[in-house]
Amino acid sequence: MTGRWHRVRVHWPDGRTHDDQVRGRSAGEALANATANWITENPHGRAARIEHLPSPHDPRDDLDPEPGA
Repeated sequence: MTGRWHRVRVHWPDGRTHDDQVRGRSAGEALANATANWITENPHGRAARIEHLPSPHDPRDDLDPEPGA
């Protein structure tokens, strides 16, 4: 897996949440990886949804690059 760490928030069906970090080359890839980890492949139960959180340093870092950039 390549890419930098992205912050995500995992939302559980019972209303609980927890924050996590997942790698990805872009915010979209990180969100897809987190979804695979917490919704499709997690043996402890399925999360209701995953939310990508902005970078605390520079929110522009989380934007997916333009095609060809």
